Amino acid sequence: MGKRTENLKFRVLAGLPALALLVVAVWFAPLPALGVVGLVVSLCAMHEYVVLLEGSAEPAPPRTSLYAGAALVGLAAFPGDPVVLAAGLFLALWLHGLPLLLGNGAEDGRVLRSVGTGVLGLVWIAWGVGHLVLLVHLPGGRPLLMMLVLALVLGDSLAYAVGTLVGRHALAPRISPNKTLEGALGGLAGGGLAGWAAALWLAGPAGGGLGRWDLVLVGVVLAALGQVGDLLESRLKRLTGAGDSGRFLPGHGGLLDRLDSFLVAGPCLYYYSAFVGG
Repeated sequence: MGKRTENLKFRVLAGLPALALLVVAVWFAPLPALGVVGLVVSLCAMHEYVVLLEGSAEPAPPRTSLYAGAALVGLAAFPGDPVVLAAGLFLALWLHGLPLLLGNGAEDGRVLRSVGTGVLGLVWIAWGVGHLVLLVHLPGGRPLLMMLVLALVLGDSLAYAVGTLVGRHALAPRISPNKTLEGALGGLAGGGLAGWAAALWLAGPAGGGLGRWDLVLVGVVLAALGQVGDLLESRLKRLTGAGDSGRFLPGHGGLLDRLDSFLVAGPCLYYYSAFVGG
C-alpha cells in the first residue's frame, strides 16, 4: 500500500500544473488559439497512435496519410460548424483509404487491416478532438468545456484514488487489471461532484439551457463515458503490447492516455448540449 500511495501522490503533484494550464487555456484563450491547440493535440495523439501500431504485429497505416487526414479534420473544426467537420472527416477518410486500396505490392489482408486501423484513428482521435473545438462555439461553450474538464479530471482522480486505497474487485481484468469496481464508483461520484459544482454557475442560459439537476446527471454520465474511453484505450494498449501510449506527462503516460476519456465524452456532450440548448 505504501508504494501505491506514493504513486498516487506523485500522480497528483505531476498533474496539477498541467490541469492549471488547461483551465487557463479553456477559459481565456481566444477561439483561433483553441483551434490551433486542438490541431496540435490531434496530430500529437495521432503520432502516438501510429507508434503504438508500429510496435505491434498489426500493419501500421502510413504516417503521411494519417497526419494529413488529422490536419484536415483539425482545420475543418475551426469554423465551429459540424457540417464542415463532417466534410473534413469524409475527405480525410478517402485521403487515407484510396491510395491503400488502389495500390499494389502488398498482401490484401494487410491492406484491409491497415485501412481499418487508419479509419479508427481518424474517427476516434481527429474527429473526437474536433468536437472539443466545436463545443467551444456553442452558447455557453467555454463553461461547458470547463465542466467536461472538471468531470473527467475529478472523476479520473477519484477513481484512481479510491481504487488505489480501497479497491478490491476488478472491473475489467482482461482489459485493465488495475481498474476496480470501487474505483469506477469513485469516478462516478467525482463526475457528479463536478456537475454539482458546475451547476452553481452554469444552470440556465449560461449552460446552454441545461438545468441544475441536468448538469449533475450530465457530470455522472460524462464520468462514465470517460471510463469507457479509458477502457477502450487500455484495450488498444493491451492489443499492441504497450504499457503507455507515450511519455507526455510523468506519472500519467502519453497524451493519448490523458485524452482517451475526452474522445468519447466530448462528442456526446457536444450533441447533447446542441440538441438541448438548440
